[in-house]
Amino acid sequence: MDLLKVKEAAAELHISVSYAYVLARRGVIPTVRIGGAIRVPRWALDSIRWGKMPDSLRQGQSAESTDHAVEGGWKQVLGG
Repeated sequence: MDLLKVKEAAAELHISVSYAYVLARRGVIPTVRIGGAIRVPRWALDSIRWGKMPDSLRQGQSAESTDHAVEGGWKQVLGG
């Protein structure tokens, strides 16, 4: 599995590092912990870019609210 630092993921998504941490904390950006380090799987960025987040990764959020965040927020960020 290809893992990125949150800073690297933020750069690829063209958002600030602090906002990437907020989205990770909310579960919009899936993360894994390795020791004390937080990493973002590359497939998660692809899912965000294409607006396809599996239900199993929504972490307690309704599909509608997460879809809105992904479609609304990411389309603005990525210019879609």
